[in-house]
Amino acid sequence: APFEFVDENGEFRGLAADYLKEMERNLNITFTVVKTKEWNEIINMTKNREIDFLSTIVKTEERAEYLNFTSPYLTFPMVIVTNKTTGFVNELADLNQKTVAVIDGYTPEQLLRQHYPNIYLVKTKDLRQSLELVSSGKTFAHVGNLPRVIHLLNEEGFQNLSISGITQFKYNFSMATRKNEPILTSILQKSFDAIPKEVKKEIYYKWFPLNYNPSTNNFKIWQIVGSLIIFMVLFFFFLYNLQYLILFLPSPLYFY
Repeated sequence: APFEFVDENGEFRGLAADYLKEMERNLNITFTVVKTKEWNEIINMTKNREIDFLSTIVKTEERAEYLNFTSPYLTFPMVIVTNKTTGFVNELADLNQKTVAVIDGYTPEQLLRQHYPNIYLVKTKDLRQSLELVSSGKTFAHVGNLPRVIHLLNEEGFQNLSISGITQFKYNFSMATRKNEPILTSILQKSFDAIPKEVKKEIYYKWFPLNYNPSTNNFKIWQIVGSLIIFMVLFFFFLYNLQYLILFLPSPLYFY
């Protein structure tokens, strides 16, 4: 959630699920949803040709070896989650020599393993387990998807955690098909493109309302920006007063 999930009644729901319903109408077909518990199981079923396509996945070099991708239809930043007492984390390099919880098989795990070998990765089965490790102090941070993190922080109430930084990486969500199904990729792309813009917008705001605001979750970047603005105002006020003193105070007496 909120991208795609199976609810308590066993129903497939989420933003991607709503897009797929519109695509079913466009194609006059019905997709069969395969429900699994773990991401790696989904990937293995795709490689074994038991699944035809994935509705929400980020393209990586590793995945491109066995999948074809549509154009991205959603983009969100990849963020760093730490204990509130940690403060702002400027970049991923700040996590070198530290333990970071990542979901096994997810995009952050692949990217960090490839680009940041000095970060000690702790693989977890899902986001809740990752956040629990950070909350308990067993790992220093978690790197993951902004909306997913905010959703679970709101749902589970990890009061001691906050988003402490934004990485240079983004989640560019696409649909993907097996390499042996290039025509299916084209069909999915054309079917998605055929969804009216107003319908896409309605679906998007259903799952990401207009009041969806990361700042409500102690989004420290805005706190830091605010602090910098206050500092600059005070600094220029000081310079103005200093200039006034220089211009209008009597000249000092010099003795030789």
